[in-house]
Order: sequence, then C-alpha cells, then structure tokens
Amino acid sequence: MLTARWQLDFFIVVVLFARCQHCLDNGLALTPPLGWITTERFECLVDCANYPDDCISEKLIKTTADTIVKYGLRDVGFRYLIIGDCWMNETRDRHGNLEADPDRFPDGIKALAQYVHDRGLLLGLEIDLSNVSCNGRPGSYGNYNRDASTLASWGVDYVKATACSFKNIDKLEGAYPSMGTALNKTRRHMVYDCNWPIEIQKYGKQPDYSLISKTCNIFSTSQLMADSWESLEKTIKHFSSLSRDLVNYTHPGSWSFPNPILVGDYGLSYSEQAMQLAVWSIMNAPLLVSADLRKINDYQRALLLNKVTLTVDQDVSYQMGTEAILNRLLLQTGQVHIWRKSIQPEGSFALALMYFNISGGPTRVSVILRDLGVHGSEWYKLTNILTGQQIGMYKSWYTFNCEVNPVGVLFVRAEAIR
Repeated sequence: MLTARWQLDFFIVVVLFARCQHCLDNGLALTPPLGWITTERFECLVDCANYPDDCISEKLIKTTADTIVKYGLRDVGFRYLIIGDCWMNETRDRHGNLEADPDRFPDGIKALAQYVHDRGLLLGLEIDLSNVSCNGRPGSYGNYNRDASTLASWGVDYVKATACSFKNIDKLEGAYPSMGTALNKTRRHMVYDCNWPIEIQKYGKQPDYSLISKTCNIFSTSQLMADSWESLEKTIKHFSSLSRDLVNYTHPGSWSFPNPILVGDYGLSYSEQAMQLAVWSIMNAPLLVSADLRKINDYQRALLLNKVTLTVDQDVSYQMGTEAILNRLLLQTGQVHIWRKSIQPEGSFALALMYFNISGGPTRVSVILRDLGVHGSEWYKLTNILTGQQIGMYKSWYTFNCEVNPVGVLFVRAEAIR
C-alpha cells in the first residue's frame, strides 16, 4: 500500500510539474513592474562614435542605473532596466549562441547584469521569436531553449519578446507559448513580456486575451506610441473601450502594457506627461519610462517619485480602472473624460479628469459622485494627488465641481472615511 500511495503522489507531482512547464505560473509581476526601457527614447541608436552617451551600450545602461539609484527612483519601486532591440551582435557566435555587440558591450551581458544587480536593480533584454529581429538582429526561432538558457546564464531578469518577421500565423501562435515554456525550464525567474496581441492583429485576428494572460506576465496592447499629444490622445481613446475587456485578464502575474511612460521626453507638455501617468496608474499598467533619466528636470522627477500615484498603480486589490460612462452632453461633447479605479482603503477610489481640448481656457466640470459608481453613505476626503492639496469632504450624493486645464488632468484620490 505504501508503494502504491507513493506512486500516486509521485504521479500527481509529475503532472503538476508538467502543467507548470506549460503555463505562466512563475510567481512574478504580482504587481505591475516599474522601471526604464530604451525603446521609444533611444530606439536602435548604435552610432557610439557620434553619440557616445546615447547609443545602446553598457555605458548607457550603467549611467542610467546609477541615476535611478541616485535620485531615489529605485527606492520607490523603479527596479527594471530593459534594453530593447539592437543590444545583440549582428550574428550569433561560432557556437550558435546569442551574444552582445562586443564594441558596445565589451564586458558582456553577464557582467552588466551583475553591475545592475549590485545596485539592487534588475536587467531585461528584448529578443525576437521569429528569424530576424525588427532591426535585423538574429531571431530566436528554432533556438528557444538555447536562447532561454543563455539569458538565464547571464542573470537576465526580464525578457521582452517581439516577433517581427513571421510570415505564418501558425508559427506566431506557437512561438509565445514555446518561449514561455523554455523560460520556465531554465528555473530562473524571468518576467515574460509579450508583443503577442500586437503581432496577431497584423493578420487581422483578434487576440485571445485569455490564453495570452496565461502565457505572459506582460502583454503589449497598443502599437508604440509617438512622443506627441496626438499619439497620447489616440492611445487613451483606444483603451477607453479596450480596457473594459482587459479587466477580465489583468491580475497579479499578468498585466496589459499600453506603452512606455514618456515623462521626461521631449514631445509632451508637463500636463500631458501628468495625464499619461495618471491614466496608466488607473489601468494598473507597468510603468516603464522611456526617457533619458539623466537629464529630466525636478518637475518630471517629482511626477515619477509621487508615492500616491505609485500606490494607485500598485494597488491590485481590485480590477484595473476604466473610463466612467457618463452623459457626454454634460461633459463638453466628449472633450472631458473621467477614468475611475477602486483603491484601498475599502470604498475609496482614484479619479483622472481630463480635458482633451487643445486651445482656450480651463473647462468647468460638475459631476455627482454616485454617477461614478460611488454609493456608500460615508464621507470621502478628496485630495489632489499631484499637488497633495486637500480638495474637501464629500458624500456620494454631493456634486463635485472643478476646473480642468486644456490637455490637462486633475488626478484625485477619494478616501472613504469610515
């Protein structure tokens, strides 16, 4: 009997282990990751002769890591440094393994990862699951296990996977689960970030978010946003409808990634940067900044260091926030948008009130709190998250009157007082 029971227990363990090898369950990204990524700001800049401080290189990564520590960004949670495409050499090494460009990363990725780890930070790399990356570097197709082992041996903590050159939808559909399995087999904890939804839509097919959320810790749900108000407005409107579907698939361990945070870049005004950060926080989005952190000013740094904003983003007690459905006639024929998210303590919520008009003065907004889904009888203490200024005490049936600047945001915390 003991032998039979042992065999049964062994069988159960084997089955569970096999399942784990083919699912996400890696215990990572239980809250949305915070960090920095090269993709939008530094793109694929490899000309270190003319741009020694800004090219994709170990110098850029090391100086950014030092900056994150110096200005306290690590201490509020910004821990990931993610290198996009173009860190690789143009070919694999003579053994068929991926390798970093030897001129721009002379010490190699393993040494760079150690440098990052020594500062209490984590390193991420972008790979491509097809034959060739978006910028002509070696793809991982046919080498998933090999490349996963290489990344693990270097001490990589985060893997961002694109799939730029597939011509066959079946190969694309199989690629992301296969690489997820390969990463799990290494036994190293690596966050898995997938461009799967974006890639599948190129074939005219809608993403299977149920499958994607079980395969990937992070999944990109929008094309790369340009550093402009027009692009930010388009992206927010895109998520106005999509977010209502995503609430069923974003949860601890799997998060929708709308786009990098552009706070500190050049194309958005201060108020537009604040707007992006507010909406992304309400969506429980990973906050991955794509800007030169070495050059941002005090205002931009304060936006990133705002602990209340980060608390809203990291509060995973409830579903991700969405845009409130209100009478548009009362809200300037659609120019005013209000996003809402439930937060702790119980009964509390965060609001982002935005005015998309690009000209003129501020607009006056009047909204009854219960129209935003607030039905309790308790008092609510309203505070401006960006300034820390207390706005006042409200009941759910009170009308909240405020002004919102053109292409601006009023980011509010409503704390339930019980």
